[in-house]
Amino acid sequence: MGEKCPAEPDLCDVEGVDLSQESLGTLESDQGIVGSQDSYTSILPEDGAKVKKKKKDGKKTKKKKSSKSKSKDGDSKDSDGKEHKTKKSSSSRRPEPEGGNTTSNVTMDEFDKVIYNNDPLFSDLELSDKEGDSELQVPSRQRRQTRLMGVGSSGIVIPCTQFGLNSNTMIKFAIISTELQNVLQVSLKRCESEIAGLNRRIQLLEEDLERSEERLSTAQTKLDEASKAADESERGRKVLENRSQGDEERIDLLEKQLEEAKWIAEDADRKFDEAARKLAITEVDLERAEARLEAAEAKIVELEEELKVVGNNMKSLEISEQEASQREDSYEETIRDLTHRLKEAENRAAEAERTVSKLQKEVDRLEDELLAEKERYKAISDELDQTFAELAGY
Repeated sequence: MGEKCPAEPDLCDVEGVDLSQESLGTLESDQGIVGSQDSYTSILPEDGAKVKKKKKDGKKTKKKKSSKSKSKDGDSKDSDGKEHKTKKSSSSRRPEPEGGNTTSNVTMDEFDKVIYNNDPLFSDLELSDKEGDSELQVPSRQRRQTRLMGVGSSGIVIPCTQFGLNSNTMIKFAIISTELQNVLQVSLKRCESEIAGLNRRIQLLEEDLERSEERLSTAQTKLDEASKAADESERGRKVLENRSQGDEERIDLLEKQLEEAKWIAEDADRKFDEAARKLAITEVDLERAEARLEAAEAKIVELEEELKVVGNNMKSLEISEQEASQREDSYEETIRDLTHRLKEAENRAAEAERTVSKLQKEVDRLEDELLAEKERYKAISDELDQTFAELAGY
């Protein structure tokens, strides 16, 4: 029941586990009760100080031992009749209430010295300064003693004067022993209730610990699952970041390629416009050349017809010449005329031949130009097709 409770180490260990304020208050009240027990022992030297001690040198050792045993029997008898003594000890000093502040700290060894001392503690012959008052109270003490002797019928009652103690001191001892027993019983009950409460609290704490461990295991499982999910999400995030970086690089490359393709397309558009313009000019020149060719062909047809006519005329003239050879003389003028006409015809024929040769050269030149233009047109068409194919490929 001390402050460190060496007899009950388990309970002291339990107190370190977050006890309630009520339990702590109960423990403090128990410690106050123990302090009050120590205060009860302090009454003994204060009450005994009123009576002077006197040593008797003529007693033997056996008599001292017998007086000690008789004093013990007297104390047991007084403890049996404690209820009657507490009612009649109104003039004696009452102990302090339970939980009160102790005025002095006297150990149990002093109480043992007072009780188990071989020397006579009190003497009926030697009294304190208030001798007159004590003599007046002697009859009442004798009546109390006779009442106490009649209470314990089963016990042995021995007069107090045989042990050198007066009735007032024995009543005080009885009151003190009664109070000590009451205090011990109350302390024992409180300790038992406190132990039961602590046991219940230990059970509750164990249940709370089990529930806390279950919650801890559940939380640990959830934490592991969350950490796994976080790791997976982190890996997914890193993969997505890598993909996004690759996509960004690819987008940059595609943007560069798109810019190059746009530049190439613009250049191709410019080239296409220029080629279309040149093609339009070439088509106009071609149409003009075709028109000139058609005119030359018409002239050639006319010259061929004239040539045929001239040939026919030549044939007719030859026939006529053969016929006129016979009539040469008659037809000299006709021959001169025909010769003149022939010369003119020859001149016209030569001119026609020169014209035909010129036209033939012109036709050859136009055909060459046409072939060259066709080749250029074909090359431009191939270049445009290639350009369109490249644009379609982008």
